[in-house]
Amino acid sequence: MLIHSKELLIALRHVFYTDAKLGFLPHIASLLDERVLLGPGPLRTGPSSLAILGYSTLADLIHHVRNELSTELLLRIVRRYSELIVDTTVTHTLHTLACKLIIGLMEIFNQFKDKEAEKPIACSVLSTLLETLTQRMVASQQITVNILAIRQDQMSESLSNLVAIEKTRAIPTLAYLAGETIAASIHGAQDQSCDVFQS
Repeated sequence: MLIHSKELLIALRHVFYTDAKLGFLPHIASLLDERVLLGPGPLRTGPSSLAILGYSTLADLIHHVRNELSTELLLRIVRRYSELIVDTTVTHTLHTLACKLIIGLMEIFNQFKDKEAEKPIACSVLSTLLETLTQRMVASQQITVNILAIRQDQMSESLSNLVAIEKTRAIPTLAYLAGETIAASIHGAQDQSCDVFQS
């Protein structure tokens, strides 16, 4: 199932470069539901995760049809991808992807400043974005504290128990606690944070 799902998502990307992409417009709202986009089961985390491919494919579609989206749907998109930014159970790559998409949509909301009726919506979106990034910084700070405690062998009992649990999972929920991924998590977080602002 995983292989077929990946092949389908990859094939869909080619469709987005044709006029046929407009046929997906009525389905974007449904695809924002993770159960529809990724299906059931532990497919959102781990090395074989569909999450990155699924959300990046959806982001690609949104980018290509962004000027055709209703204000209500744009708000739903910002809300869903904002949730991903503060979700500590997904990879840094997915955090970066969500940031890039939302930043890319800001140009549309920026156009609202010339429309009196749309100004409150633009203010609401910008406030949501600011709150999201603040929450992300708080979450990142806690992750950094945990990683440093692990590397310096100064874990609290609760953190030690959490690490032990994560190491027993076939697909870790918090990948940065899964032993060998700690160094990669630190370097990945630094590199991908730079990518968001350089793109």
